[in-house]
Amino acid sequence: MASADVLPAVENLLAQYSSNNCRAKLGRVNSNYYVAICTTVVMRVHEMVSQAAELVMADATGGLDRQRHRMLLACPGCD
Repeated sequence: MASADVLPAVENLLAQYSSNNCRAKLGRVNSNYYVAICTTVVMRVHEMVSQAAELVMADATGGLDRQRHRMLLACPGCD
């Protein structure tokens, strides 16, 4: 897949994901792109546990490939 075809393909996948009661967004800051996904489990925690909006735990992994892409997993805290 050519690089010009990647963004429309990602947007299409995120639209399909969002149509299944999940939330997903593709964005850009300067020349850096990001994909944010809110799973059904995380959405349910935010609906059922009001304190979940006060704390987020983050697990970050850097340098996954040659382009130095990063992955960040943000989980709502629910003690």
